[in-house]
Amino acid sequence: MTAKLTFQDLTFYEMPDHVRIALLKHFYIEIEKELLKEGIGTYNIPDPHTIEFEGVMQEQAERKFYQILGKHIDELKSIKGRNTATYVHKNSGIPLMGCLSFGIADKGTTLLEIKPITGCNMGCIFCSVDEGIGTRKTHEFVVEKDYLVQEVNKLLDYKKHQGMVIYINSHGEPFLYADMVGLVADLKKNKWISEIHIITNGTYLTPELCSQLDKAGLTHLNISVSGFDAEKAKEVMGSTAYNIEKVKEIITYLTKHTKIEVIITPVVMFGINEREMGKIIVWAKQIGVKKVCIQNFLMNRRGRNPAKELDWEKFKEFLHQLEQEHSMKLLFDLKLEKTKEYPKPFKRGEVVQAEIGTQGRYKTEYIAVAQQRCITLPKVVQKGDNPLKKGERISVMITKSNHNIFVGEIVHKRGRK
Repeated sequence: MTAKLTFQDLTFYEMPDHVRIALLKHFYIEIEKELLKEGIGTYNIPDPHTIEFEGVMQEQAERKFYQILGKHIDELKSIKGRNTATYVHKNSGIPLMGCLSFGIADKGTTLLEIKPITGCNMGCIFCSVDEGIGTRKTHEFVVEKDYLVQEVNKLLDYKKHQGMVIYINSHGEPFLYADMVGLVADLKKNKWISEIHIITNGTYLTPELCSQLDKAGLTHLNISVSGFDAEKAKEVMGSTAYNIEKVKEIITYLTKHTKIEVIITPVVMFGINEREMGKIIVWAKQIGVKKVCIQNFLMNRRGRNPAKELDWEKFKEFLHQLEQEHSMKLLFDLKLEKTKEYPKPFKRGEVVQAEIGTQGRYKTEYIAVAQQRCITLPKVVQKGDNPLKKGERISVMITKSNHNIFVGEIVHKRGRK
């Protein structure tokens, strides 16, 4: 009698004294071999996505395996950088609204941002959220696809507004998310959605992946290209591994072989890469890219700030000059309509009862949970070696409350449930 457990999102690796289980390619936990043998039975890994147990019934093996997995899921780590990580799934007790780092961000318009994952493979010198190479962040998030789609569908059914535009705009590189094609395909089924954009640096794109995204229903790829010459491109992307020629090749492929509309989205930093903008525009026109949307670099308290901001009037003058030189529209008005938002359960200054849900992105940061919302606690001061635990009850004063994004500070600890 052999129980066979096969998974799409899990990959098994035999290690000397433990089994490494990768979740969605980029995250993993490690379980001691003896724990699997004693807890379930003698095991075998016939292929990377399957584990078999001898002498145990199928239902029993599944139940025990999920119990072991559940006990270890809080030990999840990111393969890239080895940061600790949280898997946000429908049974995790962590809502998808309230936190800017992951989940859903709704500002009450026809544009809805969703963030299935954190982390990045580049180290862009202009990154406003300090992601990727050299980041000070110590914790990552990855969201279960079905949970994310479920909550997006609920929100859009509440809004009841046609022509919704979805921006898959992670804090980092969204194509670190292993099930991106499935996410796009599921979102495309929603009757309220008219466009799906992915904001990316383009480094993970391949012809095969682009074709899959095209078939899944992706409408736009917003690709960041902030340097045209090889050395300048590496400088602004903060990585010697960045290959601008490969990114150019995949953009050319997209324009010739898919229905996906490419929008090239450079970030201009005056004194660093303003001379690259004209080169990018000329090349974009040559390969048939219809839209180049140049973004003004903006300083951020926790971001990387290699240059000063240019005031908006001077920035517009810069774009007008480029428009005249290259006969291409570069100034755009984002036409958004107002839509219904979920009611905000908290107001600024209010004290609410909450529980610790998980570690936040930084060492001093935690995510609390209350009334189906996350509350970011950015500066948690702890005494001694007694960190806050998941499920610990606390009183939180709301310090920021904006479009169902909440920030707070602990005013009283109440112990565990």
